[in-house]
Amino acid sequence: RGGIRKVVMVTGFGAPALRKALGTGKRYGLKITYVHNRNWRRPNGMSLYAARTAISAGESFLVLMSDHLLPPRLIARTRKARTPNCVLAVDTDIDRVFDLSDATKVRLQDGKPVAIGKKLRTYDAADCGLFRLDGRVFQALARSFRDGILSLSGGIKILIKQGQLDVLPVANMFWIDIDTPKAHRQASKNMELFTSELKRKRK
Repeated sequence: RGGIRKVVMVTGFGAPALRKALGTGKRYGLKITYVHNRNWRRPNGMSLYAARTAISAGESFLVLMSDHLLPPRLIARTRKARTPNCVLAVDTDIDRVFDLSDATKVRLQDGKPVAIGKKLRTYDAADCGLFRLDGRVFQALARSFRDGILSLSGGIKILIKQGQLDVLPVANMFWIDIDTPKAHRQASKNMELFTSELKRKRK
């Protein structure tokens, strides 16, 4: 529904179970390619870096965190963002972000990101866990790895410093990072509302 047909699934723990459950992706209207990250116990930058072998030169792609639930229209908007830079979707309505204390925060200045991290004391938005990236992120991650920082945020901070990341501000869209039983219950509730909405539109 967000306009995506080709998926690269980076696996770690439970890789055989995921492959068995999802298969080729045909029944979802998708083509799924699997890349296994042997270093899945380490920070998430390693998982994205493992996917570089499945990305063509000059190709842009979306990165979605596997534990984030996102609406299709947000995926579509991020995919179509009109900027040559990499893009991060951010929620500017921080008062409604579920479990804000655990969210990755983003500080903005004149509409541009200047800092990102879970422990920012001053911030204007929350990272939705959705990026549009290209080969520049692999170069940034390699540089971050040399500095001993293996997280995706390490590479994103380099893109910010280089002026190669823009934000796509969103508000009044439901998204959630599912880290706890409480978050799972909230996600299930909203999925029921979302499914009901789809059924009404089809009638």
